[in-house]
Amino acid sequence: MFILPYSTKMTIEKIGSDCSGCSLCVQVCGKHCISMLPNKEGFLYPVIDHAKCVDCGLCYKKCPCNGEHEKSPSSSQYYAAANKNSKDLLNSSSGGLFIAMAKAILTQDGYVCGCVFDEKMKAVHVCTNKIQDVERMMGSKYVQSTIEDCLPKVKELLVAGHKVLFTGTACQNAAVKEYIKNRENLYLVDILCHGVPSPLFFSKYVDFLEEKHQGKLTNIDFRNKKQLGWGSEHRTLYTIEKEEITREYIPSLPAYFCSFFWGTNLRESCYKCHFAGEERITDITIGDFWGYWTYFHKKFPKGISIASVNTKRGEELIHLIDDCLEYCINIPADKAKGTNTNFYHSTPRPKTRDLFYEDIENKSYKDFVWPIYLNRETRKKMLVSVYGRYMPQFIKSIITSFRKHD
Repeated sequence: MFILPYSTKMTIEKIGSDCSGCSLCVQVCGKHCISMLPNKEGFLYPVIDHAKCVDCGLCYKKCPCNGEHEKSPSSSQYYAAANKNSKDLLNSSSGGLFIAMAKAILTQDGYVCGCVFDEKMKAVHVCTNKIQDVERMMGSKYVQSTIEDCLPKVKELLVAGHKVLFTGTACQNAAVKEYIKNRENLYLVDILCHGVPSPLFFSKYVDFLEEKHQGKLTNIDFRNKKQLGWGSEHRTLYTIEKEEITREYIPSLPAYFCSFFWGTNLRESCYKCHFAGEERITDITIGDFWGYWTYFHKKFPKGISIASVNTKRGEELIHLIDDCLEYCINIPADKAKGTNTNFYHSTPRPKTRDLFYEDIENKSYKDFVWPIYLNRETRKKMLVSVYGRYMPQFIKSIITSFRKHD
């Protein structure tokens, strides 16, 4: 486990492995003595230049992970929703709520801040008012992104009178919420989060794909629905450019995705997340409505989302896009949360996490593949996860078919 250098002062170093890597401490430090540097696993952590530090304690006080920040009470309203625009729905990982909200903000001279892959396939947050850049934010990005440059940009846009929609993980939203006190035109939306893998591990995956195909990786879609639809059948799709020819590939079961799904490659703070649970810190929380079969008597081959509307500003935003949604149905809390366990608690830390990042600096991506597939615990976890999530649907479909023939 990574442990930051110990300090007797109340600085950001006190947070230790609870640090989510949000980089808020860098922005609030008046002495500019904090830098975000990767640890041996490739996750960014704050490092203090003690020659400049005056031990004011502001970095610790502002840190969203110090356990002293309020959340919205657990009185959220839950909505099942899917985008009417078939193209937007197909290009989204679930029900297309993000792109509907983003377009609504853009029409009001607003800006959207979200995660994209840059030209080097690094996950970074950007602020934009251009639809083509917003479309790059669509789809799940299963790697930790950096938001450091966006924090002052969001504040600058709000001061100028623009509306801003910020989307990201809950810990990133917590950083924005703490950094910006006047939030009148700020809409905070978090993705129901399983956890974030290391950028170093992802870069090794990128290197592996580029070496395998002898070309440049230009895009990766972890949950592409175009061939097999939404749900258990989705596929990872990646795009390679080679000799001015662009080709798309679909691996059968990428080890990168499996290690994420099983929780073996996540940041340490993700296993004890301060923001998982019923009490939320954003205006709206969005995710897949995996438990839809407990409420609807139909399938959603292109996807459907669940939205936890946590504040009045969230209600304003969700009703702003009513006309864009095929469904916007209020769902009872127990049905809404369904099998989305991160509505209740953090992702459990598997025993295999202790060994996963061991000596990662000297490993290639291939060194991870067979240990991931052959490990007994992860195989068992995969079976439990798959059967736990999808067997209820299968059993219900059988019962329904028998009833039709009665």
